[in-house]
Amino acid sequence: DRAGWPHENLPRRPDIVIGDLDTLGGLPAQPHPETQYIRDDDQNTTDTEKALTHVTSLGCSEALLLGATGGHLDHTLANCALPERFAEQINTVLVGDFGVTMRVPAGPSAHWNLPVGTHFSVMAAGRPVSNVTVTGARWPLVNDEIVWGGASTISNEVVDSPLAISSGNGPLLITVRFAHSAV
Repeated sequence: DRAGWPHENLPRRPDIVIGDLDTLGGLPAQPHPETQYIRDDDQNTTDTEKALTHVTSLGCSEALLLGATGGHLDHTLANCALPERFAEQINTVLVGDFGVTMRVPAGPSAHWNLPVGTHFSVMAAGRPVSNVTVTGARWPLVNDEIVWGGASTISNEVVDSPLAISSGNGPLLITVRFAHSAV
């Protein structure tokens, strides 16, 4: 509910502000007539989860979460779980200051035509994932296992496009860094 606050400073006013509205201190004294405010007091879900649940109920098939890696590590970690948690309902892409993160389901190779030199990371989406193959990378993998928190797949680099990633038994998260990112 606080993303982009004050909303008047955004390039475009939000159509909907959803959440428990605790960080806003409740509804604004004079709500903007073009913005719908939806209050959901459930403290067992984050405001981002509330938003994903709402847009899936509207029939949306993809969500682009801007600022998903914001200033709070706990929120960032919770957001990293959302592509997997909502995988059956919606394709969720996380966008932060330095790149994008998306879910790659188990199965045949997913391919990306990324420029040579692009940095990327591959992580397990929770549980260990075996039979992971990554080609077109400085440090390729062939039928390897990736576990949550494993460092062997962090900060890899595209050396031959297209980059191809496949896994045999579980979903992965791939983060592709923006070209301007030096981190």
